[in-house]
Amino acid sequence: LSIKYGFYMSGFEHSIIYLFLFFIFFIWAKHDVSIKNNSDYWLSALLPIAVYSIITGSRYGWGPDYLWYKSRLENPLKFSEEQLGFKWLNQGINLLGFDYVGGYIIYSFIFITCVFVLIRSYRSISVYMYYFVIPATLIFVTSAIRQGVALSFVVLALYFLNKKKWLGVASCILIGSTIHSSILLTAVFIGA
Repeated sequence: LSIKYGFYMSGFEHSIIYLFLFFIFFIWAKHDVSIKNNSDYWLSALLPIAVYSIITGSRYGWGPDYLWYKSRLENPLKFSEEQLGFKWLNQGINLLGFDYVGGYIIYSFIFITCVFVLIRSYRSISVYMYYFVIPATLIFVTSAIRQGVALSFVVLALYFLNKKKWLGVASCILIGSTIHSSILLTAVFIGA
């Protein structure tokens, strides 16, 4: 399951690929967001989730943290100072046989799946959320990589908060904080 290389994009290629990603989300939201049946919704949502995960996960060298986390994905046992959740995630990615590109795809998959869980909970008014999720989050999750993975669990905590499922909120904050402790500050603002 090794993916050897991500792709380095020129400004033009970057624009084309991300316009394609925006287009997929726009078309999907316009037509498939109204699916009532949960299994049909998630089956349909696999397309934008997969496209997002592959495009953002396969980029190469984008963001100040990229090469640092590339090294951590390639040597998950070497870094003892890692927060436990992030260390286990990277070790699991390595155990599954993925290289750093596969790891970045998994990071992206975790994030966008949590986003879809939250947005789905808003049902009919969610169409505009799908339109804006990429421009609202893309730079953060691709530049602050570990914080982006941890943010996934804050997004999921918001879903549980809206449902008033306190154990879910606490579990997500706990998991996220084992990936990057900075989300505890975010959790304080959510609770306020």
